[in-house]
Amino acid sequence: MKITGILFICIALLAVSGAIIYGQEDAAGDARALFEGKCSACHSTDVPKAEKMSIKGWEETVEQMRRYGCRLSDSEAKVIIEFLAKNYGR
Repeated sequence: MKITGILFICIALLAVSGAIIYGQEDAAGDARALFEGKCSACHSTDVPKAEKMSIKGWEETVEQMRRYGCRLSDSEAKVIIEFLAKNYGR
């Protein structure tokens, strides 16, 4: 009886941790897709990938792109800034 309970708990923990990891990967993929879709409308995505900026630097850059006419909602800008800071930050 105890072994069955322990096995059930282990299986449940594995299932939950797998769902959490999958959700994180999916969110990272969504952020990458948003970045590539929005930023490649005006320039190659290699341009920002060549930079290494702090989150403050990425915030200023994304706001500058918005002033140039990039159509981003506040929430889309936040996702892109976080993506850039995580993947191309210093």
